[in-house]
Amino acid sequence: MNFKFRNVLTPFLLGFAVVACEQNEMEQMTPNAAITAQSTNAATTANLLYEETFEGSSYFPLSGSTLNKTHNIENCETDWTLSSVSSPVFQGSKAARFEIRQGQPLVGSGEKIRSEVTIIKGTEDSRFTKDIWYSFAVYFPSVGFEADSERDCLNQWYEDGSDETTIRAQDDKVFLEVTPKEGSSSLLKYDLFSSNPGSTSHSSFNNIPKNQWNEFTFHFIHSEGSDGLIEVFRNGVKIHHITGRNMHLEYPKWKVGLYKSSFLDGSSKHQSRVVYFDNIRVGKTAATLVDMISGEATGSNTGSTTETEVGTTTDTEVGTTTETETGTTTETETGTTTETETGTTTETETEVGTTTETGTGTTTETETGTSTGSTTTGAQVVSFTLIDASKDREIMTITNGAVIDLKKLDVDKINIRANTNGSAVVEFKLSGEESDYRVDDVAPYALAGDDRNGNYYSWSPDEGDYTLQATPRAGTKKDMGAPTGPTYKINFKIVD
Repeated sequence: MNFKFRNVLTPFLLGFAVVACEQNEMEQMTPNAAITAQSTNAATTANLLYEETFEGSSYFPLSGSTLNKTHNIENCETDWTLSSVSSPVFQGSKAARFEIRQGQPLVGSGEKIRSEVTIIKGTEDSRFTKDIWYSFAVYFPSVGFEADSERDCLNQWYEDGSDETTIRAQDDKVFLEVTPKEGSSSLLKYDLFSSNPGSTSHSSFNNIPKNQWNEFTFHFIHSEGSDGLIEVFRNGVKIHHITGRNMHLEYPKWKVGLYKSSFLDGSSKHQSRVVYFDNIRVGKTAATLVDMISGEATGSNTGSTTETEVGTTTDTEVGTTTETETGTTTETETGTTTETETGTTTETETEVGTTTETGTGTTTETETGTSTGSTTTGAQVVSFTLIDASKDREIMTITNGAVIDLKKLDVDKINIRANTNGSAVVEFKLSGEESDYRVDDVAPYALAGDDRNGNYYSWSPDEGDYTLQATPRAGTKKDMGAPTGPTYKINFKIVD
C-alpha cells in the first residue's frame, strides 16, 4: 500500500452563530474537512471567561462573581420554558432544557416568542476581545424538534437584528449563517453536520442526527474587515474555516436558546420546539480547542423516541458517550445493526448483519456496517468516512457493500477515516486487493495516516474488493490495551 505524505496548510475554522434576525451572506474559503486538535482533557478554567455546566444548585445567575455569571435571560418565565433536567445530559448529571410554544406569553418590548440566554455582551463586558472562543453541547430530540420548513434560531451573535452571524435550523438541517461581505446581501450557509463548502441553499445539507449529543466549538476573530475568522469544530474535529467579515456594526452579544418568528403568525405547523444544551463556555484569546471541549462525556436518554437517519452524515465525537435508554426507541441508519441495552454502562453486542439489543425498552438500530465483540463502556467506532486526501475533504460515509467509483467521484488520492464516539487508539486492518495494518492514537483516526494535525496522507488504491476492520482500544499506540468497543467491519469495492 503506497501511502504518500501531503503537506497541507491547515486553515482556521468557521464560527458557530445564530441570531433571531434576517440573513445575508459572507464569502468563505473552502474549509479543510476533518481537521482536529490533539486529544483532549476537561476545559482549562484559567483560559475561560464563562462556563455553565448546570451541575451547581443554580444556573445562569445574573449576579455575583462566579464563572457562570450570565448577562441576561429572555423568556416568558413559565416553569417549562427554561429548566434543569437529569436526562438527557451530555456530561455530569444535569443539562438545560429550552422550550417555546405557539400562543405563549410574548417576551420583551419587541413581543417575540423566545427562550434565550445572553451569555456575554461584547459592548458591555471589558473582558470581551475580538479573538474569542465559544462552545456548547446540543441535543435535538426527535419528539420536540421535528422537521419544519419554518426557521428556528439557536444561537445569535446579535448586533442590531440584521445581517448577524447566527445558527439556524430549517427542514431538519442545522447551519451557520455568516454576516455578508460589504456591499452584498447574500448570506452563506455552512452545514454543521458536514465539512462541505458554504452555500446559499441548505437543501443538500445533512439531516440533523436526533437523540444524540454533539459538541460544537467556534473560534472567532470578530471583524468588519478581511481579517475576520470563524473556525468551526464538531466533537473536536475541524469542519469549517471561514475568513472575512463576520460582523457589521459592533461587538455582538452571544445568545443561546430558541427563537422562532413563525410562531407569531402561525405559519409553522408545529406547536412547540424543544432543545437541550450543556457545557456552555466562552474562552479567552489564549484559549485552545483543548480548553473548550469537554473530554469524556456521559449521558442518559429516557423516554420514547423514534429516529430515522438516511444519508451520509458523519459524526466524530471527542469523549466517551454512555447512554441509558428506558423507553421505546427506533432508529434507522444506512446499514444494519441491532443492539440491546441493560443498564447505563455496559453493552453486549453481537452484530453480524443485524444485531438485537435488549434493555428497559425496545430498541432497534440500523447502522453502516457490522460490529462484533463484547463491549465495555468506552469509545466505539461508529462509521467510516471516505476522504479526498488531495483536498482534505469529506466525500461520503462508506456503507457496508459500497462501490467507490473514483472516476465518478473525480478523485484519485483517498484516505479513510474511522469515526468514533470518544478518544481511543484505533487498530486498522485492511485486506483484499491490498492489505495493510496501522494503529492511530490521535484523531482524525485515518487508515493511511495524517501529520497528526489533520492533514491527510494519501492512498491511491488498486481496483478490487476490500475488507476494512477497525477496533477501538485503550492505552497508547505503543502500549495498546483491551478493546473498548466492538470491531467495526465493512466490505467495499474500488472501481476506476
